[in-house]
Amino acid sequence: MDIWNEVAPRYHKKWIKPKAAPFNCTSEMLHMLNIRRGDYVLDVACGTGSAITELMKLVGTHGCVVGVDMSWAALNIARQGNPALSNLGFVNGDAETVKFARVFDAITCQFGIFFFPDAPAALLNLKKVLKESGRLGIAVHGQDTPYHTCFIKEVTRYIPDYYKPDMLPLDRYSQIESLYDLVKDAGFADITIRDVTYTFSPGNFTSYWENYIQYIAEPYRQKIESLSDTERTSLQESIRYKTIQYIKDDIIEFPWQVLILGAIV
Repeated sequence: MDIWNEVAPRYHKKWIKPKAAPFNCTSEMLHMLNIRRGDYVLDVACGTGSAITELMKLVGTHGCVVGVDMSWAALNIARQGNPALSNLGFVNGDAETVKFARVFDAITCQFGIFFFPDAPAALLNLKKVLKESGRLGIAVHGQDTPYHTCFIKEVTRYIPDYYKPDMLPLDRYSQIESLYDLVKDAGFADITIRDVTYTFSPGNFTSYWENYIQYIAEPYRQKIESLSDTERTSLQESIRYKTIQYIKDDIIEFPWQVLILGAIV
């Protein structure tokens, strides 16, 4: 949470804008769930509000949207970016333990479930606040996300302790089978998963490198800055080599795979 509270403003500026892959998936996920006027929707790991505006348009004045996140910094940005309405609320809470006095028509979770220390426990807890036949929507990054993997696979070769050894792998639900089993084991049915690939261009390699370094959390940036000039240059070149296959006319165009799941309780 310390990292998310620090990163939240940069994350919001970089990603939460129209047509910024992979967030093109928001409309597809909400369409899959058939979110409609009057629905009460719980947006779990809502972050800085990537799905909130679209959800509010769909549920209308007779519906309600509640965003839940553990990062107070992200929630503050979400509040500031949305009008103060009686049918929109935000809760600083943990998906594994959060409780509500009412039930919801649908729950959405976009690019958050792989951060949960105990995702199965979170789904079992969230299922308690879904109506009978309530809908669940989840979006996760797929395995084909070279925007991240080109960087991470190389930086961890140069800095073996870049991540803490007890950190859960963020790609553990990046395959259809693992995501399906997670949701099925939590007792959901009628599970549908769409495998969608978007395109994202960070510009040329210099822009990609500079923007990635600016975006990451301070503890990670310090580890990169602790490399010698020679090591840092070598790291850059190894990452550049990884991106060659995605470069056309000096511009990088990365594929970005997203898995979009819909299910019913």
